[in-house]
Amino acid sequence: MTEIDIHPADIQPASVPVGRRSVGLIELDGQALIHDDERRHWVVLNPTAFAVWRCLDGSGTVAEIADDLSEVFRGEPKLVQEQTLHMVRVLGQQGLLEGIVPVPGGPGFVAPIEALPGTPLFPHVPPTT
Repeated sequence: MTEIDIHPADIQPASVPVGRRSVGLIELDGQALIHDDERRHWVVLNPTAFAVWRCLDGSGTVAEIADDLSEVFRGEPKLVQEQTLHMVRVLGQQGLLEGIVPVPGGPGFVAPIEALPGTPLFPHVPPTT
């Protein structure tokens, strides 16, 4: 977005958001599970939020993304723009966007999953038969 970190509330329709490079993604039936390896942080995105996430490649503004989504989902443009802007700000609060300062405890913030020292975050569980 910019070289200077900004607060998520400062994201505007003219902003060009970019997902963090350290974020991995797993798609599950139109939804997504994204993981920030740096912060050990997981977020589940519903299909609509996943559609927004997939557009955060630095090629369009929030307003342009909202216009595209409004056409695809046949939504009311003003409402789609408000919801897209809100979703992008929440992703910024989560620390999932380049150049945006995370806001722990802010609306929409999910605390990172912590494992005990020396304990794997996801221990192996053998399959049941």
